[in-house]
Order: sequence, then structure tokens, then C-alpha cells
Amino acid sequence: MFYIASIKQSLLLEPCAYSYDIEQTLNNRLVSMVEGSCSGSYGYIISVLSVLSISEGLVQHTGHTIFEIRYKALTLNVSKGDVVDAMVSETNRMGIFATIGPVACYVQRHFSKMVGGERALQKHRHHEMALCRSRVSDKALACTQRLPLACCLCASVLLFSLYLLLKFLSLKMEQRRKRAPGIQVHISAIKDINNQINSLSERITEYKGKIDDELRRSSERAENTRIRVAIRELDESIRSLKAKRSTHLDEKSTLVAEFNGLKEEVSGEKRRINFGSLDELEKKEKEVNYKLMVSKVTPQQEREISATLSEIKKKRIDLQNLGSKESRLNVLNTRIGELNELLKTSKNEIDEKRKKIDSLKQDLQNLVEKGKNKSDVVVDYEKKIEEFKKTKNDLYERRKAEQNEIVKKEEAYDKYLKALAEVQEQESQRKAVKERIKRFDDDRNALLNEQTNYNPKKFDELAEALKCIVGKDKDLKIPISLVKRLNEVGVKLPRDKKDVENTIEALRRIKSDFEKTAYGHLEKIERRISELDIKIENEKRVLESMPQTDIKLRKEPIY
Repeated sequence: MFYIASIKQSLLLEPCAYSYDIEQTLNNRLVSMVEGSCSGSYGYIISVLSVLSISEGLVQHTGHTIFEIRYKALTLNVSKGDVVDAMVSETNRMGIFATIGPVACYVQRHFSKMVGGERALQKHRHHEMALCRSRVSDKALACTQRLPLACCLCASVLLFSLYLLLKFLSLKMEQRRKRAPGIQVHISAIKDINNQINSLSERITEYKGKIDDELRRSSERAENTRIRVAIRELDESIRSLKAKRSTHLDEKSTLVAEFNGLKEEVSGEKRRINFGSLDELEKKEKEVNYKLMVSKVTPQQEREISATLSEIKKKRIDLQNLGSKESRLNVLNTRIGELNELLKTSKNEIDEKRKKIDSLKQDLQNLVEKGKNKSDVVVDYEKKIEEFKKTKNDLYERRKAEQNEIVKKEEAYDKYLKALAEVQEQESQRKAVKERIKRFDDDRNALLNEQTNYNPKKFDELAEALKCIVGKDKDLKIPISLVKRLNEVGVKLPRDKKDVENTIEALRRIKSDFEKTAYGHLEKIERRISELDIKIENEKRVLESMPQTDIKLRKEPIY
């Protein structure tokens, strides 16, 4: 969880900060910039332990200098599976708030059923928390890191005595946005303004309470109480009427639905029967029976008459059923009418009571205004409240102005960081090109040294050197450097002046043999040198085509 990390940081120093002790200036600037910040790679930087190295400064045309600083820092980097000790900082009906160093966690209250209530957790006591699941369940808690990191944690809770063990199972870390230099003054001013606003709000609340106390002590207190009681009773009566009205509306909607369905059913049956009433069916039945008695009918006619009588009988039954449904329709219609009257009456009563409430509220307002006019103390309190409100509005404007200044400086700082990133990118590209050129130059120098070893002229140089050492002295004196070179080419050293000619002849023979084998090596070396020259020239053209690094800084300083 806590680590010591080696971190690299780019730092820009303005000309006005140059001093005889520039190293101490850089150290102070580094501490103020990184301590308390969050890096996505290293986590929350708690403290700078030591500065390891400071690079040579890269001076810009504006006089600003970029330094690369490597330093060792104590970091807090929460990893998946970590088990840490947490301290409960606050408990309320929603849950508990626990802190793990700079990390703040929120634990939902419903877990308390598992651990025995609120007495199991105490404020400002250390508890160990264990997050043991990767998904939220009905017994799970969610911890969200509020301050410099952004952690999303989900799991269930295990409690051991007064220690709550917290285990990080899933983790999301976001880099906190760095504050622009120079805005701390505005932040402090905003904090002071907020404190003043809170103080004024408390004073306003205090004076409002004094006004209420003064009004309660006035002579109109009894009348005020009576009106308030009447308003309360009317409100209760309205709520009761609304409840009854809601019941009647529900009953009406049910009856209307039944009435409409039954009405459609009756209309369909009437169209199917094709007879308006039961009397018509009885009359039709008498006519058929009379015809059957007074006239002689054939078997075919008898069957037709029998079918007609059966149909009449069936329709009579349908008409009887239809009559019962029509009776039900009449009952429903009557009840719906009664409900409409009840709803209309209750609506009128509610409207009347609301009018009475409005009238009573107006009387209460008049009574309050009358009490205010009578009391000079109330008037004085109201004047002070108005003054406090005016002061609060002025403070709001000041706070808004400070916030606008912060926004402006942050926008300027964002532009500066963008320009700095572009400069660093350009410098890294130029550095990469220079490193390639240096590598090609080193390879070329190595090939030139190798080319010297394959040059046959070195044998002529050795022969000339041997001729020069032949003098009048009887003894032969050979320099150590010449001895070394003769040993490198594999020639025996001459013992005396007479043996020098033999050594020179041996050098000529070795040269003849060496020229036969060295020609191919020299061609390869020259070809490789030519290729390296082309690469070096291309890299130099690339370097020349790169734009000069420049930072367009604002005329006014952003620090």
C-alpha cells in the first residue's frame, strides 16, 4: 500500500527565480508541486524523501529553463487485494465514513444488521474493514474514495470485535488534476468568504428567531394561535374530504366500466333477438297456435310451425335474461348519479374550506404585519436582516469574481502545460536524432581505424623508420613504439645494423602478400563508410528541418 518510488519530474524555472542557491529553489518548487498530488502510475504522492539528480537546464529563448529532476518519494498506491487498517471518522443514519490515510471510504448503514447495531462502531476508533466480494449484494457495502484517488470498491463486510478489516477488491485510479500555480491565494479568499457567508446566515437565522419570539410575546398571540388552530382543523377536514372523494372516484370508475360493458352487451343481444318486447313474442305465439287450430296443415307445415314456436320460446328466455341485465343497468346508472352528486358536493365543500383557509391566512398575515408595525424591536431586527442579506450578496459577487480568476489562471496554465509538453516532445525528438548521429559517427570512426589497419603503406612507414635508426653507432637502438609495431605485423627484430636490410626485405614480402588480401576488406570498409556518411547527412537534414523549440508564454506571469 505504501511504497518508496523513484519518480522523474519536469520543472520549469522562470528567470526571476534564478539565485546563487538554485538547487534549493528547485527543491522547494518540486515539493510544493508534487506533494499532495496524484499520479496514475505511482498513486498518491505523500512526501518527497530526497532528490536523486538534477539535469542540466534547457534554456529557452524567453529565459525560462527546463530541468529534469529525479527524486525519491513516499507514495500511497492502493492495489487489488490489499488489506488495510481503517479509522471510522463519522457515523450517521445513512452509514459510516472511514479513512485510510488520505483515502476516504463510505460504508452503507444496512450492514449494521450483521454486526449488532451502531454500538459495534465508534467514532475516532480504528477498525479493520474487509471487502470480500467483487459484486454488490443485499449485504454488500460500497466504498468510494473521495479525496485524491478515485476508487470504486464493492464487497460484503466481516466484523471482528471493534476491528473492521478492509480489503480492496476492485480499484479504479484517476489522476487528480494539478492546480495551477498562483490560485492558492484565490482559494484562501474563497474559504474566507464562505466562512463569512455562513456566519451571516447564522446571524440571519438568529434574528428571525428573535422576531418570532417577539411576535409570540405580543398581544396578538392568542388571536394568532386561534387562527393557526382553525387553519390546522380546516386542513385536516380537507384531507378527510379528499380521502372520501378518492374512495368515491374509485367506486365510480369501477361502476362506469361495468355499466359500459353491460350496455354494449345488452345492445348486441337486442340486435340479435329482433323483438322489442316480450308482448310482441306472446302475440306472435298466439297467432301461430290459432293458425294451427283453425286450419288443416300438412306435415311439412307442422314442422315449420313447431320450429317457429321453439324459436319464439328461445327468444322469450333471452328477453327475460335481457330484462335482468337492463334492471342492473338501471341500478348502476342510479348509483353513478348518486356518486356524481357526492363528488360535486365534496368538491364544493373543499373549495369553501380552501377559501376559508386563504381568508384565515390573510388575517394571520395582517396580524403579523400589525404586530410588526407596533414593535420597534421587530423593525430593527428586520433592518439588520436586510443589511446582512445585502452583505451576503456582495460576498457572493466577490466569491464569483475569485472563481472567475481561478478559471482564467487554470486556462492559462493549461495552455502553458500544453506548450511545455510540445517543447518536451520536440526536445526528445531532437535528442533521438542527435543520438542516432552520434552512433553513426562512432561506427564511422571505428571503420576508419579498421581501414588504417588494412592500409599497405604501414609497411613502407616501418621500413623508413628502420632506415632512420641505422647510424654510426655500433649498437642498434630501436624505439619501443617501433618494436611494438614490428611485433604486430609479425616481423623479427633486427639484431644489428647488418640485419636491418633483411628485416626491410621481410617487410616488403609481407606487404606484397598483404596487398592481395587487404583489397577486398578495404572495399567493404569504404562502402560501409559511404553508407554511414549518407545516413549521417540524412539525419542532419532531419535535424535542420525540425522547428526550434519555443514556448509562447504570456506577458504577465502565471506564477
